[in-house]
Amino acid sequence: MKLPVTCKDYSGEFFEDLIYNMGNPYLDNYIEDCKSAGGILLLIDGKSNSNDANYAQGLANFFKGLDHLGDVSQKRRIAFTLSKCDLPGLWVNRNNPGEIIEKIENRFPKTMNQLKIWEDNESREVDYFVTSSFGLLGEKYPEPNTKIIERDKNGSYCIIRKPKLWRSFGLVSPIYWLCTGERHKSLDES
Repeated sequence: MKLPVTCKDYSGEFFEDLIYNMGNPYLDNYIEDCKSAGGILLLIDGKSNSNDANYAQGLANFFKGLDHLGDVSQKRRIAFTLSKCDLPGLWVNRNNPGEIIEKIENRFPKTMNQLKIWEDNESREVDYFVTSSFGLLGEKYPEPNTKIIERDKNGSYCIIRKPKLWRSFGLVSPIYWLCTGERHKSLDES
């Protein structure tokens, strides 16, 4: 199967710009780019829940900008995707979409509220995903294939513990859903 995908990678400061730099020409260009998109992948660091209020405010401003520039009735999907789900506390129940939603609601309640408000329109759809570029080790009792080399106030810095056994998960699932509107069970498995 071939999936038609065109994407732009915006800087991590995108949410900060949505809060503090509305009216910035670069930000207007970002929103203009997103206006014609049928699907948007929001990739959020799973350990960044302390930024929940900022994400929520940024999304509120982003949705206002989209609605202002675009057709409110345009079909649009958002794949809200938590990254780094090989880290402790994030990878458990990663194959169960219901558990994923509960995990996100617990970690990002304000952000979830903004997504629910936006989705309250029949032409809009949101689904939730977890992903890990590092992956897990083992089948029966999986554990993160992560070696934490440093932790500080800015987060954890990790490397792949066993590169020869590297097996990422969830990298394609949100893209598949954005293109088809359907989840593919084997893509959700690690």
